[in-house]
Amino acid sequence: MPNAQSTKSNPKFGPSRDSILGEEKERGRHKYSLWLHYSWKNRQDVRIRGNTAFLHFLWLESDCTVQRYVLEPQESLVVIDGNDHKTKFDAEVYRTTGEHELHEVKSYDPETKPKTIRDQHQLEAQTMAAARENADYIRVGPSTLVPHTQRINNWLQASGYLAACQRHVLPPYAMHLLHGLHDGESHPLSQLLIGTEPDYQPVYLAAFFDLYQSRRVLSDLAEQPFSLRTQVSLPGDTR
Repeated sequence: MPNAQSTKSNPKFGPSRDSILGEEKERGRHKYSLWLHYSWKNRQDVRIRGNTAFLHFLWLESDCTVQRYVLEPQESLVVIDGNDHKTKFDAEVYRTTGEHELHEVKSYDPETKPKTIRDQHQLEAQTMAAARENADYIRVGPSTLVPHTQRINNWLQASGYLAACQRHVLPPYAMHLLHGLHDGESHPLSQLLIGTEPDYQPVYLAAFFDLYQSRRVLSDLAEQPFSLRTQVSLPGDTR
């Protein structure tokens, strides 16, 4: 078992009361859910407006091909028909495969709703801004996220473990899990935890999610609900 001293810390967990009140004040009378969460991929607290945007956040966190991302990047200024138009994307995404994406997240599916003049101006401005940045323009609605439902649901659990362990030293726990894996074989998570102390299981699970997010292990989190039966293997293994 890793040195127990590596887990002894008393970090501030979750946003402060003042930050919550500040976010609520800024929201005013707008009708959207407000999420204050922790991004393990970016190692920082994040503010997310709306339920679809929160699911999009979990999608980015759980997608191993997303190397890094920025929520609410700086505004872009484009000129359309001689007039200046400011537009702001919901996320800027950089993938391990080299793609650069700019995401606009909607609470509805954009292709199914008639476009208002404002919608049309935003579409034109964002299309132009993405082209200027040589980025793929991705419009995300609820149906975009449906194929990733299982992994998103699993990452709602994962984010809790990771946020709680943000001040812990995870590599020793990760190495213990990796030592139980062998090329060409897939193992249930429960088997990798054999010999570990039950009190430290949450830290081992956080280490597992960190290994998965960093592509050091493969798993069936996209297909099956997370449990101790979750299958784990090394990259390149035949499962």
